[in-house]
Amino acid sequence: MEESKAFFESFFSQEKLIELVTIGIHILLIYAMLVALVHVERRMFKKFIERREKQSIDKTNLIFLKNVVIYTTYCIGFLSIFNQIPGMQQLSKTLLTGAGILAAAVGFGSQQAISNIVSGIFMVLFKPFRVGDHIDLGGENKGTVVDISLRHTTIKNSENRMIIVQSLSRHR
Repeated sequence: MEESKAFFESFFSQEKLIELVTIGIHILLIYAMLVALVHVERRMFKKFIERREKQSIDKTNLIFLKNVVIYTTYCIGFLSIFNQIPGMQQLSKTLLTGAGILAAAVGFGSQQAISNIVSGIFMVLFKPFRVGDHIDLGGENKGTVVDISLRHTTIKNSENRMIIVQSLSRHR
């Protein structure tokens, strides 16, 4: 009985309770700031997109940028919350390091695919041609643009055949 009482007193000592309350308050403050920041970001992007719609400007790029900014904010916020928990500090560092190594390995393994996606992003941003345009890429690669994605462009030639052209090869 004395052992359990001693354990209870050491586990719930005043210093430990103050430390737990402090950690809890820090987590709540970080979470409140995260929610407020995401709310402000969404409102700013919404107003910005609405202004661009009045000017008849394509809003696809802005929506993509909004999603990137908001997801990055969430990731930073949750990593900050993890860092507040004493036992999770080392785990969060390990996860971050592991994610970096995994990103490097995936990056080396999929260089061609990532190059196509980056080229596709530039295609979306700079729009050298649009769906419905007639383009000639040389040889048999000519026709009407049917679809533009991040990885490739689909062209329908005069024989109604679909030609898939990788984004990277459009710039070579």
